[in-house]
Order: sequence, then structure tokens, then C-alpha cells
Amino acid sequence: MAFRTGLAMIVALAFTSCGGKTAPTAPASTSAAALTVTIVPAARTLTTAAFTPNPATLAPGGKLTWSNTDTTTHDMISDSGLWDSGRINPGDHFDFNFQTKGTFPYHCSIHPGMVGTVVVQ
Repeated sequence: MAFRTGLAMIVALAFTSCGGKTAPTAPASTSAAALTVTIVPAARTLTTAAFTPNPATLAPGGKLTWSNTDTTTHDMISDSGLWDSGRINPGDHFDFNFQTKGTFPYHCSIHPGMVGTVVVQ
């Protein structure tokens, strides 16, 4: 009986250390160093779905790029005045580096129903 138990442990150890690869599991909440938020087609009618992903989660010091894939001009303005992208034409983008932790709501001033949030953690 002791022999079988020992043999089973050796076989299990051999399989664990040699052949089977397991993909690492990402933590439940991860923050990116760089992220792109897409302004989707027909965004002016989509409220919180106008920006994908929403919310956007970054690490402190991370760069967020808003990419306008819509057919009309938009802007991204921080509700607290932290940034103002100016007008972003279709096919263009705007970058902003987030240095401090916090939650930062924003909107499109051209289409005020378009709203998003950046979470820096």
C-alpha cells in the first residue's frame, strides 16, 4: 500500500513538473499601462456605449488613446477640467497620460449624451 502511494506521488510530481503547462491566470482587476478607447460608429446616439471600453482602467502613469472610428467629429472633455481633447475628426486620435489615481468622468461637448469614465488604479 505504501509502495502504491509513493508511486502515485512520484507520477503526479513528474507530470506536474515536466509536461503540463497551465496558462497564468490574470488577477480579477488589472490596470493597463496603455489603452485605446474607441469612439464607435453612431456614437452620438449611444450614451455610455459610445466609448469602448467604458469604463477604461489604467495604471498611474498610463496613456489613454481615444480613437475616433465614427463618421463625425467628437471631443473628450474631462468633467473636472483635467483635459480637453479639442475636436477629433474621424480617423484621428487624442492621447492623455494619467499620473494620479482616481475616477475621471468625461463627455463629448458636441454630443453631451456621450459619457465615459476613466479609472486610474
